[in-house]
Amino acid sequence: MIVCENAETVQVLLDLPGVMALSGSGYAISGLLEVSWVQAVPILYWGDLDADGFRILDRARHHHPRVRSVLMDRRTFAAHRELSVHVEPRTPVTTTQLTDAEQSLHADLATTGERLEQERIEIGFAVAALRTAVDDASA
Repeated sequence: MIVCENAETVQVLLDLPGVMALSGSGYAISGLLEVSWVQAVPILYWGDLDADGFRILDRARHHHPRVRSVLMDRRTFAAHRELSVHVEPRTPVTTTQLTDAEQSLHADLATTGERLEQERIEIGFAVAALRTAVDDASA
């Protein structure tokens, strides 16, 4: 199952065969991950590449420690940096559930105020990465 931060992205994923995509509705993801049957399935999380996206991922892992992020890495950001926008920089919050690589990118994006919304990522790039992640999660 793929949980996306934004409902618009879910609409794109509904056409992918064999993929269940749900909107986590931003910080409301906690409620979704408390549903009993969700606890039994592999969860992939695709959020915006920004401070909030990583905070939501951190929160998701508090409820479901095996949540894996997808398209939330430096490679994705670098490939689409020209599509990012600037927001007010902020002090990164302390997270306990992010990997070192995720925490590093979270800190960089928070302090520079860079933000890449998931809807801006080129769809072919996204679908290829999501397919690979789904296949890996199913193995």
